[in-house]
Amino acid sequence: RIVLGMAGLLLVVGFFLPDFWLSQRIKERQRLTTNALPDVLDLLVVCVEAGMGLDAAIAKVTDPDIMGVETPLHKLLRRMHLEFRAGRPRTEALRALGERAGVDEVQKIVAAFIQTERLGTSLANTLRIHSEASRVARRFRAEKQAQLAPLKMLFPIVFFLFPLFLLIMALPPALKLGELFT
Repeated sequence: RIVLGMAGLLLVVGFFLPDFWLSQRIKERQRLTTNALPDVLDLLVVCVEAGMGLDAAIAKVTDPDIMGVETPLHKLLRRMHLEFRAGRPRTEALRALGERAGVDEVQKIVAAFIQTERLGTSLANTLRIHSEASRVARRFRAEKQAQLAPLKMLFPIVFFLFPLFLLIMALPPALKLGELFT
C-alpha cells in the first residue's frame, strides 16, 4: 500500500511539475524581456538618430561584445536580424519576433515598426515614443511592486516576529510573578 501511494504521488508530481516549471520559466523570460525593452529602445533611438538603418541599429544593439548585456530580448532581436540577413521579408521577421516574445509591449512595437515602414514615417520618432511609454510602464510596475511589499511582509511579521516580541516583553513580568508565588 505504501509503495502504491508513493507511486501515485510520484506520478502526480511527475505529471504536473514539468508544466509548472515550464510556465515559471516562460513568466520569468517574459518579465526579463519586458524589463529590458525600454533600454533596448533607447539604444535603438540613439543608433537610428546617428544615421543607422533599422537593420544596422539592431545589429549594433544585439552585439554582445559591444553592449555586454544578454537578455532574452537581445537574443530575440539577434534572431530577427539573422532572419533579415537570411532573406526573410522584414514584416514576417518582425511578426515572428512578436509571436516568439509573447509580450504585449513587444507586439505593439512590432506593429508600430511595420506601420512605420509601410507609411514611411520617421522611425526615430516612433522609437522615441514607444521608448518613453515603455519606460513609464516599467516605472508603474516597480511602483506597484513597492506598494505590495508591506502587504507581503505582514504575514512573516505577524507569525514569526510578533510572537517573539510578545515573549520578550512578557517573560520578565512572568518571572517576577513566578518569584512572588513561590
